Amino acid sequence: MGNVLGDFRYALRSLARQPTFAGVAILTLVLGIGLNTAIFSVIKAVLLNQLPYQDPSRLVVLWEQSPTGTTDLVAPLTFVDWQEQSLAVRSMAAFRQLRYAFAGNGEPLDVPSVKATPGLFAMLRVNAMLGRTFLPEEGTPGADRVAILSQSFWERHFGGSPGTIGRKIQLDAQPYTVIGVMPAAFDFPPGGNVDIWTPLSFDPSDAHGRSRKGRSLNVVGRLADGVPLERAQRDMTLIAGRLATTYPDSNTGWGARVIAAQEQLVTTVRPALLMISGAVGFLLLIVCANVANLILARLSSRRGEIAVRAALGAGRLQLVRQVMAESFLLSAIGGALGLLVAWAGVRLVHALPEGSLPRMQEVRLDGGVLLFALIVSVLVALVFGLVPALQASRAGLRDTMNAFSGATRSSGGRLLSALVVIEVALAL
Repeated sequence: MGNVLGDFRYALRSLARQPTFAGVAILTLVLGIGLNTAIFSVIKAVLLNQLPYQDPSRLVVLWEQSPTGTTDLVAPLTFVDWQEQSLAVRSMAAFRQLRYAFAGNGEPLDVPSVKATPGLFAMLRVNAMLGRTFLPEEGTPGADRVAILSQSFWERHFGGSPGTIGRKIQLDAQPYTVIGVMPAAFDFPPGGNVDIWTPLSFDPSDAHGRSRKGRSLNVVGRLADGVPLERAQRDMTLIAGRLATTYPDSNTGWGARVIAAQEQLVTTVRPALLMISGAVGFLLLIVCANVANLILARLSSRRGEIAVRAALGAGRLQLVRQVMAESFLLSAIGGALGLLVAWAGVRLVHALPEGSLPRMQEVRLDGGVLLFALIVSVLVALVFGLVPALQASRAGLRDTMNAFSGATRSSGGRLLSALVVIEVALAL
């Protein structure tokens, strides 16, 4: 342990004697590690993290499939038939997104909201933090108007008062009774930043409520226990076929699609995110090649110093340790400062227009992202440090004093040239 600490102390003094080299190497690493950490924070939040609901792998999104094969929203009466006939999708809920004009203390506010069938919260297996969620009868035409608030909306406009439950609020100039407040972590639909949920009902006396052609509903469901997605798809295809036979005027040629909720959420952004991730990953390889070149050039200028240390008894392993200590020190500083770049990247993501990226408010530098930054810093130090370290230790004691001249210098030149070729190839 003492030898290792001594190597790091020596590395620190050595880098301090050449601040220009250290500054250029660290700045290069800051950009490479910081950008990769920022991109990973987005990929983790959007692609890797599961949806924030109980047993999210069982959640699915259901669509009507047009005769041309495209997915479409669901007609109200078709949704009702699906609910009644499907055994594979145990529970379903329909919803529409809208914006309510909320009459607060000042000018009316435009609030992102959702009208959902009463079974939504039970299907998601989530309870209100305060009050309750919808009752089945609150989804029938003519029922009392009720509303559920997000925790942030409740705190912003009602000061987090428990007395908000039972209070009347004005939405689109209509009175609604507040019956519940959802937990802070609840977000539905994901990334929608919804603040108000009200019941959705289908009025048989209304033309739209009787429609099989007015396709206007988003539908989510939960698979029955033990039912795989493929079986649910077959079940819904059979139901769609029966509806096409029963209602040929509106349903001929129309099918049903069942898609895993997580897949539905990321399907449009995954290719772009993976492409950006790949590009930034190649940038990191270029960074490694750059820093390795800098270290090799620096070792060439220090060949006399290294030869003296070898003559004084420094073995091959000790020389490798000393060079690797410098590499790890550079990478540690670059990784730590790279977190500032990653933090700025996260702030930039949060500043994007609403809806630009699913779950973008969940992008953060959490423990998993910090662990990624640590692993990348270690791997980068190994990648750009190991080759120069082995090069520095190659000469034996017998020819120590000319280790970096003659044949060795030629070898070092070939290695530098090879790294330059690799760097150019990666850039292309």
